[in-house]
Amino acid sequence: MQVYPLSKSKKLNNLCRDLSRVLNSNSFFEELSKFDGFEYSSDSDGVVDGNEVADAIKYCTIDARVILYRPWWRWSKVNGYFNASKAIDRIYINKYSFDKRDYRSCANTIMHEIIHLVDHWDKERSFSHGSNSPIGKAESAPWKIAKLVVDKFF
Repeated sequence: MQVYPLSKSKKLNNLCRDLSRVLNSNSFFEELSKFDGFEYSSDSDGVVDGNEVADAIKYCTIDARVILYRPWWRWSKVNGYFNASKAIDRIYINKYSFDKRDYRSCANTIMHEIIHLVDHWDKERSFSHGSNSPIGKAESAPWKIAKLVVDKFF
């Protein structure tokens, strides 16, 4: 899986390059395989574990394309989103918050949204986080994997 920028930004270009490197590294998959399961996840056998999400990422046939967008309300608290009904390969990142946030924080948001993209692609498992409230979601796949990537690789 690769991550490509669709907006002109040196910071975004570098993030996409670095996240592509992580998503294709053996060390990332080794770390991911250590997770026994994720809250809010399910498949035919029960809870989805790190090996299953690793397989989904490895075999995902969609590359992520990241777009910086300007929300209607400049002070929106939304950092980014994935919306398959708009485009299955697009990740939308709030340009206003992106410009103010540090590199690691932006990497966390993009990785979080990549997990949503992979989750949507994978029809055998579900590993999202329910509602958009961040409260109580730290053990869900999008939050936990994004934190892993930032803590171990950035």
